[in-house]
Formats: sequence, structure tokens, C-alpha cells
Amino acid sequence: MDDSTELSREPSQPEHSVAVEGQSVAPSRIHLAFALVAGLILIVVPLLLWVGPRQPKGSSPAASGSEMVPTAASQEQGDDGLEPESSVDKSSAVELGKVWIDKCEKPGPGKTPPEQCDRQPWFEEALVRAIQENSTCAPERAGTVSVVMRVDYRRRQVDVFSGKSGSIRGRGAAGLLACIKRSIPDPNWDSLEHEHTKYIIAVMATYPAKK
Repeated sequence: MDDSTELSREPSQPEHSVAVEGQSVAPSRIHLAFALVAGLILIVVPLLLWVGPRQPKGSSPAASGSEMVPTAASQEQGDDGLEPESSVDKSSAVELGKVWIDKCEKPGPGKTPPEQCDRQPWFEEALVRAIQENSTCAPERAGTVSVVMRVDYRRRQVDVFSGKSGSIRGRGAAGLLACIKRSIPDPNWDSLEHEHTKYIIAVMATYPAKK
């Protein structure tokens, strides 16, 4: 009876050992899975942080206001915000004196003193502008030109010539005076106020020597 009892117990021993082995294998697989997931997290998260979120199409730095687009005004100014110096050659610029009414006339006896002549703003401004716009027609040598404008309301005529007070007269000033005369626009005679029929308007222009 004792031998049969021991033989009946022997087949149950291997079953007990298999059960224990199966229980030990299951936790090791779970630990391995957790290790793989943790490794992926450690690799993927830094990559996402390094790349950063993608910017949507059509967006630009200017839309966020972080960068300013230079305007035409800022491009024309220097880096310090100051206006750039003019590129005009100052040596060829003309200097103008004060415009004055040298003479005025009206029908009838007697003469009107120059200081009592009424001013002619339209013709005075037109003469100054014409001189300034034609500095390229300056005389060959340095000197002064007395630029005189004769205004005749009765004949509706404007003439330009050189006066005697300038150092450059006659042929030396002929080319300049022709340029000035062409630049004076046609006046609207009916809209211009005047107390006299004729005026002599003059201004002294000083020109440097041409280089």
C-alpha cells in the first residue's frame, strides 16, 4: 500500500512545476512591454519639442507684427532717420535777390513812384520760378544778371530782358533769358488785378562759374 501511494503522487509533481514556471514568465513580458513604451516616449517627445509646431500655410512674419516692413518713407531716409542730402550740385544753383517793382505806368499825365506801384504776385512768382527751373541755362562765366520782366496789360504781352545793373548783359545773357521766357506760362489776363497798365519787375540773379 505504501508503494502505490508514492507512485500515485509522482505524476503530479511536474504539473506543479509547470504552473510555477508559467506564473514567472507572465510578469517578465509585462515589464518588457513597459520598457519599450517608456523608451519610445523618451525618443519621440524630445523630437516633437525640437521640431516645434508647423506654421500654417500663407502665414508670414509680417502677419504677427513681429517684423516691420520698410515703407517708402523709411527707405528714402537714412538709417538715422534723417533726410538724405540733395543730389543737386550746389555749385550750379542760382542765388536770387529780392524781387521789386522798378516802374509802373497808367494812362494820363504824371508818373507813379516805384514805391507806390501795386504788386503783381502772379508775375513775380512766375519770374522767380522760371529762373530757378533754368539754372542749366546759366551763363558761361560767373556773375550777376539783372532779369527784367515787362508786363503790358493793354497789349497783353510779356517780355524778358537784362537790365544794366548786372555784370552779364547782352549776348552773354541771351541764352539764359530765352530759357526763362519759354518757362513763363501764359497768364489769365482777365483774372489778374492791376491798377496800372504797364509794370517793370526785376530781380538780381547771381550765378557761379561753370565747372
